[in-house]
Amino acid sequence: MNAPVVVFAVGNRSRGDDALGPLLLERLGDWLWTRGLAARFELFEEYQLQLENALDLEGRELALFIDAKRGAPRAATLAAVAPSAKASAGATHALEPAAVLEVHRRVTGHEPPPAFTLGVRAESFELGEGLSQASKDALGEAWPLLETLAGDPRLESWQALASTFSDEEEASMATRKTAATTKGSTGKAPAAPKQGAKPAVAKQPAAKVAKQPAAKAIATTKEAKAPMPAKAPMPAKASKAPRVATAPKGAGPSSPGFEKLVMVAEAAYYRAERRGFAPGAEMDDWLAAEAEIERLLAGR
Repeated sequence: MNAPVVVFAVGNRSRGDDALGPLLLERLGDWLWTRGLAARFELFEEYQLQLENALDLEGRELALFIDAKRGAPRAATLAAVAPSAKASAGATHALEPAAVLEVHRRVTGHEPPPAFTLGVRAESFELGEGLSQASKDALGEAWPLLETLAGDPRLESWQALASTFSDEEEASMATRKTAATTKGSTGKAPAAPKQGAKPAVAKQPAAKVAKQPAAKAIATTKEAKAPMPAKAPMPAKASKAPRVATAPKGAGPSSPGFEKLVMVAEAAYYRAERRGFAPGAEMDDWLAAEAEIERLLAGR
């Protein structure tokens, strides 16, 4: 039986700020162990997401993807993610989380677990570099959020946190600020507030979040905000070929869609092999292999 919550940390420890995900995952593993929660979580560190990661979603209640996020408007962002066949490969990774969720849906015939992405602000991804100072600061601010998620792994709690830590509101504020600055440069004075108008009040987090003890630590715990010391960069590894699909724990030939999944994964692997495992066409490989296997199964 698989653990209820699966966490993927995506990144290369030897490429500067790309190490943010693995470093957070390492700290999470230690934290879960000391609190006796390790059995409820399964953690995966990946250089890049692959199609066969869809297998790791089997039997889960929640899924979390942690990754460095270039140019993020805030140190840590949390957002729900849904399956999408249109999700394209990112700048540094083979697949986006939405594409992995879509593969799970296609193979099993049912919806993947509710999934979220935790993005950590990053600046530099140069090979052999350590974390930038900005990402060290972001790492310290992202940890309390991850600790809160792990301390209360319920869908409604994660949804409430996502509404609080979404980057949409931050980006909207930045847009309004830029617009106000531009308007001010024209010489026009900003409109005065109407007489008797109430001052704007910042939106408070949802009540469910406020009641969580762990959430309070995000704003009050100084120790949690201290940046973690980064490990020395690991030697660069050659780009690895996609893994051959293996069954998740508890799965077997009798599992729904299991036989088809293995056949499609193997066919997609050999298609990628024929083009030298060049990145950017992983979803095309999978869709073509899926169509091929469906034709074979229909002709049985």
